[in-house]
Formats: sequence, C-alpha cells, structure tokens
Amino acid sequence: MVKAKATKKTVTKKVTKKATTNPWSGEVIAANIQKNAEQISKNIMKNAETIGNNVARNSKAVGDRMTAYLNRNNK
Repeated sequence: MVKAKATKKTVTKKVTKKATTNPWSGEVIAANIQKNAEQISKNIMKNAETIGNNVARNSKAVGDRMTAYLNRNNK
C-alpha cells in the first residue's frame, strides 16, 4: 500500500500597497502653500515685534541725546 503524502497548500497573501500621493497634486501643493504661509506669518509677527522694540529703544536714546544736547549750555 502506498502512503499518500499530505500536501500543504500554500496560501498567497495579497499585497496591498498604500496609495502614494502625487507630489504635484493640487491637494499636496495647497497643503504646502498653507504650511509656508503659516511659517511666513509667524516670522513676520516675530520680526514686527523685534522691530517695534528696537524703534522704541532707539527713539528713547535719540530723545535723551537731544535733551542732553539742548541742555548742554544750561549748566
């Protein structure tokens, strides 16, 4: 009597790939533009604050020098 070998069935797995987004698609470009606009806005606000502080400090220094210049002969 011939023994029958048990055969193992191989199961093939379906490979699912994630859909990669096209870097030139409108959604990706719009997202990049939005991100860049937010970064630019943050930089502008930070720079405006720094400039405002510098103007205030410099105007006080100029005012003090003008006062000292005008009062130089009053001693």
